[in-house]
Amino acid sequence: MFPESTQPYQAEESCADVRDLLHALIENDLDEDDAKWVLQHLAECDECREALKQHAKLSGLVLRHLPWLGMAHFGQRGATAH
Repeated sequence: MFPESTQPYQAEESCADVRDLLHALIENDLDEDDAKWVLQHLAECDECREALKQHAKLSGLVLRHLPWLGMAHFGQRGATAH
């Protein structure tokens, strides 16, 4: 799906692509090749690593404070209501 180049992943287009996939990475919804590509980019890009931290923090806040939304939006299956 994404470039297999071994050149540094600093192009704006690469960052935009990676940021579009952060939610899928957090949810473990990427195939192996895409996950590898995103992780390689994250290893080299401070801005995208910071975006990942913010995205993960937001996901955690949603799950903690709006669990009903988290179950529907973040793909949690099998949870039961109390």
